[in-house]
Amino acid sequence: MVIITYVYSENERTKQTIESFERFGYEVAVVKVDTHRGNGTALKLLYDCYKRANTGHINFMYADAADSFCQRRFFAPYDKIIYQTEKACYPHEWVIPHYPNTPTKYAGSPWKYLNGGGYCGSTKLICEFFERYGLTELPGDVNGQHEQMLAYIQAKKDGFPIQLDDGCELFQSMAFADPSEFGIRLAQDHVANTGVKKLLINKVTGQVPAVLHFNGLTDMSILKELK
Repeated sequence: MVIITYVYSENERTKQTIESFERFGYEVAVVKVDTHRGNGTALKLLYDCYKRANTGHINFMYADAADSFCQRRFFAPYDKIIYQTEKACYPHEWVIPHYPNTPTKYAGSPWKYLNGGGYCGSTKLICEFFERYGLTELPGDVNGQHEQMLAYIQAKKDGFPIQLDDGCELFQSMAFADPSEFGIRLAQDHVANTGVKKLLINKVTGQVPAVLHFNGLTDMSILKELK
């Protein structure tokens, strides 16, 4: 498995993101650009990276640099794509009625809208998803999250193997959340042996997400307690 991220301004936070994955032994591939060229361009560059990754890896995870942090080991699926979720239907709420009604064991979870800052699964399928649903040649100034959201909605209608992580089993979007929804627990011995002493838990879904995403300029100070 390979971790893929996108960096257009290297700093301490991008370094923290990369090191949080590397400490668990994951290979991290960084797509670097000199300046941010827009979401459409970023998706095209990531697609090119996924094609290269598909020649040597059967599964992957993408995580935004600078505001993502890996807190535990995890496994990405080989047979589908799983997207991170968040509470807000950003950037356009008019999309809400178009979301497919897909019952899951986390029915009622407030984390139910696609967030493009984290997704994982089969490298073959992510290439197919980008190609089939028009994510490879978008104008640079488009909103990448909106385009991925529309692609997901159509893919579900088509029966494409894709789903949302509404239980926050793998990803935890921290934006729009209330502090009471989270807790900190001591890591079990087999996890503590990796250097991890504490883990953030989602008290609503009962899960310990692998990757925390502090999207929307969300305060990251809780990482001081985890570290």
